[in-house]
Amino acid sequence: EATIAESNYITTTLGTIFALSNAHAAVSSTDGNTIWCNRGGWNGVFVKTVAGVVTIRALGNDAGGEDFLNASPYPLDASYLTVWQHGGGNLILYIDDATAVASTAHGTETDLSAHFCVGRDAITVADSEVFEGEIAEVITFNTSLSAANLDSVAGAIATPFGKTWS
Repeated sequence: EATIAESNYITTTLGTIFALSNAHAAVSSTDGNTIWCNRGGWNGVFVKTVAGVVTIRALGNDAGGEDFLNASPYPLDASYLTVWQHGGGNLILYIDDATAVASTAHGTETDLSAHFCVGRDAITVADSEVFEGEIAEVITFNTSLSAANLDSVAGAIATPFGKTWS
């Protein structure tokens, strides 16, 4: 776990975070099997079960409360490149390609002072609450990337792992 505030990685209105991971489990807890989040649990990407279906969830928190995006079904034991992007007043989730799987209106992030965590649960912070699977890559940008830059970075991450981004 990094002891650096999330505000060092993204701003309250702009940010793009890529994560290439392979989850072996999905849980039905508040957040789920955490790929990344901030220690306050205000935003992140998680693998969880929703009504018995494996779901990838992106979470953000603005003055109106939690905004979350669910995308399913995503089988376990397969690698996925997830992209959490905040910009232009929207929270957007991409999975494995340049077409957004989900988006919602999203205002200014309320708290980026908490520690940025990769592969660890933000709520319980117990040693047993670690990501069940592999995380190969996490890359952060403190801006909302253009479509061309998003494609360029995603392609560079995906290709060495035998994945494609289109």
